[in-house]
Amino acid sequence: MNPLNQTAAEILRRLREQKPLILNLTNNVVQSITANMLLAVGGVPVMLTHSGNTRPTAQLRQRYAGKCRHVE
Repeated sequence: MNPLNQTAAEILRRLREQKPLILNLTNNVVQSITANMLLAVGGVPVMLTHSGNTRPTAQLRQRYAGKCRHVE
Protein backbone atom coordinates (compact mmCIF):
# COMPACT_ATOMS: atom_id res chain seq x y z
CA MET A 1 0.00 0.00 0.00
CA ASN A 2 1.42 3.41 -0.92
CA PRO A 3 1.95 6.03 1.84
CA LEU A 4 -1.04 8.18 0.83
CA ASN A 5 -3.44 5.22 0.94
CA GLN A 6 -1.93 4.10 4.23
CA THR A 7 -2.44 7.56 5.75
CA ALA A 8 -6.04 7.75 4.49
CA ALA A 9 -6.79 4.29 5.88
CA GLU A 10 -5.39 5.29 9.29
CA ILE A 11 -7.46 8.50 9.38
CA LEU A 12 -10.64 6.57 8.50
CA ARG A 13 -9.87 3.96 11.15
CA ARG A 14 -9.50 6.67 13.82
CA LEU A 15 -12.69 8.42 12.68
CA ARG A 16 -14.69 5.21 12.91
CA GLU A 17 -13.19 4.37 16.29
CA GLN A 18 -13.65 7.80 17.91
CA LYS A 19 -16.91 8.94 16.23
CA PRO A 20 -16.19 12.67 16.60
CA LEU A 21 -18.93 15.32 16.77
CA ILE A 22 -18.39 17.53 13.71
CA LEU A 23 -19.99 20.98 13.47
CA ASN A 24 -20.83 22.04 9.91
CA LEU A 25 -21.93 25.45 8.67
CA THR A 26 -23.48 24.80 5.27
CA ASN A 27 -26.42 25.67 3.05
CA ASN A 28 -29.57 23.61 2.53
CA VAL A 29 -28.49 22.47 -0.94
CA VAL A 30 -25.56 20.35 0.23
CA GLN A 31 -26.60 19.71 3.82
CA SER A 32 -27.82 16.14 3.39
CA ILE A 33 -24.89 15.20 1.12
CA THR A 34 -22.38 16.49 3.67
CA ALA A 35 -24.16 14.81 6.59
CA ASN A 36 -24.36 11.48 4.76
CA MET A 37 -20.69 11.61 3.81
CA LEU A 38 -19.68 12.29 7.43
CA LEU A 39 -21.92 9.49 8.68
CA ALA A 40 -20.39 7.12 6.12
CA VAL A 41 -16.85 7.75 7.38
CA GLY A 42 -17.83 7.50 11.05
CA GLY A 43 -18.41 11.10 12.12
CA VAL A 44 -21.41 12.48 13.99
CA PRO A 45 -22.51 15.55 12.03
CA VAL A 46 -24.26 18.59 13.47
CA MET A 47 -25.59 20.66 10.59
CA LEU A 48 -25.94 24.44 10.94
CA THR A 49 -27.36 26.75 8.29
CA HIS A 50 -26.88 30.10 9.99
CA SER A 51 -23.67 31.49 11.48
CA GLY A 52 -25.64 32.80 14.46
CA ASN A 53 -26.05 29.19 15.60
CA THR A 54 -22.34 28.42 15.82
CA ARG A 55 -21.62 29.95 19.23
CA PRO A 56 -24.51 28.27 21.13
CA THR A 57 -23.73 24.97 19.43
CA ALA A 58 -20.03 25.22 20.29
CA GLN A 59 -20.94 26.03 23.90
CA LEU A 60 -23.16 22.96 23.99
CA ARG A 61 -20.29 20.88 22.65
CA GLN A 62 -18.01 22.25 25.40
CA ARG A 63 -20.58 21.31 28.03
CA TYR A 64 -20.40 17.71 26.86
CA ALA A 65 -16.68 17.75 26.08
CA GLY A 66 -16.07 14.73 28.27
CA LYS A 67 -18.46 12.71 26.13
CA CYS A 68 -17.17 14.05 22.80
CA ARG A 69 -13.84 13.18 21.22
CA HIS A 70 -11.39 15.17 19.14
CA VAL A 71 -9.61 13.52 16.22
CA GLU A 72 -6.14 14.85 15.43
